[in-house]
Amino acid sequence: MANPRISGVAQENPGPDSVLSLYLELHSLTESMRQHAGDGDWEKVAALEKQRQLLIERLAGCDVGEREVENVREIVQHIMELNTELLAASAALRDTLAADLTDLKRSRKAENAYRKNR
Repeated sequence: MANPRISGVAQENPGPDSVLSLYLELHSLTESMRQHAGDGDWEKVAALEKQRQLLIERLAGCDVGEREVENVREIVQHIMELNTELLAASAALRDTLAADLTDLKRSRKAENAYRKNR
């Protein structure tokens, strides 16, 4: 779900090289990751995460100007909320895959036991 406060920040139309525009891009990548996770497209999530990490590295060397602090704070707060959703979705997938793997191992054991007793 899009955050209306973030949409309002985006309407201020920051310059393409501003720190604010980089944080908005980070937000957009994170939102896309959440959407793709919801669709089960984990390959796309992984590809976007690589892009996001590069952007985070780029932002690590940037200073936030006084006029951008509040907007950046709101963006980062929403990114953190999206990250929480992503973590929950990935944990659910992990649990599902673990259960599937356990079922597969049980099936193989049963099949092997059947073959031995034939």
